[in-house]
Amino acid sequence: MMIRKVAFPSFFLLFFLSCSRNIPSTIPETVPVTNIDIETVKLTHLEFPGSESTLDNFSYLSSINLLLPCPDVTLPDQSNLLPNAARQYRNGIHRGIDFQADYGTPVLSVMDGIVIRSDHSFQEVTPLFRQSLLKKAAQIGRTPFDVFDNILLGRSVFIDHGTDLVPGKRLLSIYAHLSEIDSVIQVGREVKTGQILGLAGNSGTSDGTKGNKAGAHLHFELIIQDAEGERYMGQGLEFQELNILLNSIFVQKIEGTKQL
Repeated sequence: MMIRKVAFPSFFLLFFLSCSRNIPSTIPETVPVTNIDIETVKLTHLEFPGSESTLDNFSYLSSINLLLPCPDVTLPDQSNLLPNAARQYRNGIHRGIDFQADYGTPVLSVMDGIVIRSDHSFQEVTPLFRQSLLKKAAQIGRTPFDVFDNILLGRSVFIDHGTDLVPGKRLLSIYAHLSEIDSVIQVGREVKTGQILGLAGNSGTSDGTKGNKAGAHLHFELIIQDAEGERYMGQGLEFQELNILLNSIFVQKIEGTKQL
């Protein structure tokens, strides 16, 4: 192929050099922009209640009662078993309550609701694979949501409690590390307060991957969702405030419900 050289008239070169003298050597730090289509702007960070800048005191939960999810198992009083405790092994924060229930202890629904997740087919991963995921969490400095939801929670049940209990908010309860799930607990099934969901265990934990029964407990969460986002119950509260909140909400018995 033949390439031909193109000679530009000298006045083009002189014109370019003259214009270049008027180009600023640095780009301004701020450039006024008008007529932005807001629908094309992608938000990458939102401050939700429960963050460091806007605390949620969860006072709206004072109107409800939660049944203790394990018979004869009380609320823990150690801070490392409650929301907001550090979880260094996965570079994260504890979102729930670890009820110290023995392996095989019945786990009950804390309120009426509808099942939206029921891990009947959960399969434990190998210790090596679990450790490889935790290594990735350390590398990025946080717990990846997919690792937390699909691996670390273990065999779980999620219950949707709807939007009627607290106006403008949806409540969701999570029961994790189960050893078994009752066969009637299927997605879309209605459950009543005190109904058995399954049995406490250690699925998703280090011991669970090793096939033993050590370290069994129930990991429980209450998630609150609204127009501003979502947060876990007690998120951002100081230890004393958290204890007051939890002790005011959880009860050992709710009148008019069928319980063990």
